[in-house]
Amino acid sequence: MFAHLDATPLHFHKDGEHNVNTVTFITAVFDEKNSLLISQRRRAKVDALDAQLPELVKTGVDADVTFNLKPGIYRIREVVTDSVEHHMTAFSRNVKIP
Repeated sequence: MFAHLDATPLHFHKDGEHNVNTVTFITAVFDEKNSLLISQRRRAKVDALDAQLPELVKTGVDADVTFNLKPGIYRIREVVTDSVEHHMTAFSRNVKIP
């Protein structure tokens, strides 16, 4: 699974010419009965120079998460938070594994 976060609303901690933030992606997989099967946490450390910041905002922040699932229908829940302002966003989607 590939998770993408729009970096436009992110704020950064300034460290000299560096713009720093850590984005945490928590991904959970639920079965058809809404029981949690497995979850993973991935952190993306963002450290962009002032000149790189416009490109980062344009491209966003990505995390790659892999699960080995048997055929079936699952609900994937993604929760994302940042280390500067501790904002949180979440989404869910159903996935069918053939």
